[in-house]
Amino acid sequence: MVLQLFIPGDDNPSFVPYIYAEGEFSEGKYNGVWKFYDENSKVIKIENWSNGILIKTKN
Repeated sequence: MVLQLFIPGDDNPSFVPYIYAEGEFSEGKYNGVWKFYDENSKVIKIENWSNGILIKTKN
């Protein structure tokens, strides 16, 4: 599987052959818990968002 990765503020999306992140959008904004993974599917960062505002990051 190849996913297209969009980074907010970056006009050049990247293609990655693994799951990079999972989370929920609400009205086009990050919401809830987002998990970010490395190429070995290991969780490398967890973020908690509320209506597009970053509340907490855990590395």
